[in-house]
Amino acid sequence: MKVGIYVNNWGAEEAHVAQLEALADYCGRLEAVDAVQLGTLKPEASKIKAFYQWMADNGLGGAVLATPKPRLLKEALKASWEERETPIPPVEVIDINNLYQFTGERELEKAEILVRAAARRVAHLEPVEKQRVKVEQSALVIGGGIIGMEVATRIADQGFQVHLVEREPFLGGKTPQLGTCFPSMDCGNCIAPFNGELHRRCMYRSPVTKNPRIKVHTLSEVKKLAGVIGNFRVIIEKKPRYIDEERCIGCGRCMELC
Repeated sequence: MKVGIYVNNWGAEEAHVAQLEALADYCGRLEAVDAVQLGTLKPEASKIKAFYQWMADNGLGGAVLATPKPRLLKEALKASWEERETPIPPVEVIDINNLYQFTGERELEKAEILVRAAARRVAHLEPVEKQRVKVEQSALVIGGGIIGMEVATRIADQGFQVHLVEREPFLGGKTPQLGTCFPSMDCGNCIAPFNGELHRRCMYRSPVTKNPRIKVHTLSEVKKLAGVIGNFRVIIEKKPRYIDEERCIGCGRCMELC
């Protein structure tokens, strides 16, 4: 893969121009680099398009962008990726803001090390192709404490299927052991109002176990989680209860036998 380096002088003052030119000259002497450009690249659509055109004109399969403002340019590059129909060439963005703040051999040496490492790294990257992945319209909440119950309820209220996983045989975590909480002196199972609600929500009377969109997995633990955003696959290990949950009235007699 042919690799190029673009040294961005956007916002550089006259005192820093010499160091940027020295960095560009160093990049041109690297064996793994096929093209070097010292120019001004701003987070604008026309400038980003010109940057990709520079890559295409030089036949580059990847590039290193050395810039003082990496966050802004990363956002601009990301926005341009969504509009491209062809595979996206890999671009490694590195921060050389130290050259804009100080002038000296140490700062220049640090920038040279960053550029050299990025050039070697980008040579092993592959273009990212657009893919359409079916999104699973459900969510997994790990932990059935007071916060986990509230999160599951909020997601279910938006119409999504929720799997609530708790390793203990009961929900609520430590809060059922609390009497009142400072400074409001409310019950430990109460949740503060949310999104314009005028009253506090009592999680003791929470519909989390009655909501048809919420599947509660108690005595369970997540053993494996794999996949990508929108398409995860989870393996849950569930311990046996030896009782009929539908007929349980919480009398505690089963605990005496255990």
